[in-house]
Amino acid sequence: QLVILGTGDPVLEESAHAYRSRFIGCTLRVLWEASKELTSKGWLMEGLTDNYIRVTAVTPQARWNQLEAVRMVSLDGDGIKGVAVNHIGENDSQKTPPCCDEDRIQS
Repeated sequence: QLVILGTGDPVLEESAHAYRSRFIGCTLRVLWEASKELTSKGWLMEGLTDNYIRVTAVTPQARWNQLEAVRMVSLDGDGIKGVAVNHIGENDSQKTPPCCDEDRIQS
């Protein structure tokens, strides 16, 4: 039987919540996929981490299809709200900040 997250299975939702929670306070690399809106503070961007966590953060410019280091700040529904730390340029695409765990980038 196929079970899809968000269908109300409390065990799956609790597990997903616990997984996302362990990244709060860490900095992860995010690939920006879309902008949600332009606010007075900048672009509200949405993207995915290397381990497929959905992240939203405000950036000064639209950054579609670009990598950026983002500090994970708080849980936000099925994802995490973050704060953009720095843009990772084309020449830096293989570089990541030092890891503090297997999936984390220490800020």
